[in-house]
Amino acid sequence: MRCTRLSASRLVGVILLSPLATAVWGCSKAPVRTVPVEGTVTLGGGQWPEAGMVVFAPKEPAEGYPRRAGQAIFDRDGRYVATTFESHDGLIPGNYSVNLRCITQNGGDITKAVNHVPPKYRRGELSGFEVTVPADDSRVLVFDFDVPAGGRR
Repeated sequence: MRCTRLSASRLVGVILLSPLATAVWGCSKAPVRTVPVEGTVTLGGGQWPEAGMVVFAPKEPAEGYPRRAGQAIFDRDGRYVATTFESHDGLIPGNYSVNLRCITQNGGDITKAVNHVPPKYRRGELSGFEVTVPADDSRVLVFDFDVPAGGRR
């Protein structure tokens, strides 16, 4: 009886840990190719009050590629280099909408936080900013964006 329970608990453990092992060690597929992407995002043609983030939300992956978002941290001058899997590795080929984040936390009080990005540019489907990363390109792609100043909160 004791042996049966131990075997059953081992079986349950193997079943529960199998997805974790697959996630940790991955599959035998080759890594997904990315294309280097960098650029500048400015606020009214100038600097941002704080560093911020560019989010590349996938609209349509290139044929044969997975759908996965990318992101980049931009400095006060707006310079960024996109990341999907590893730091600065670029974006997976496909079409993306772009949204931005730049928030000043005043003393850690979220109610006093100031969002420096006008509402239209906080959501990719509203921003009008879109990029296409071709599957047959390996050169560094440069995408620059300028956000009109004003309309914050």
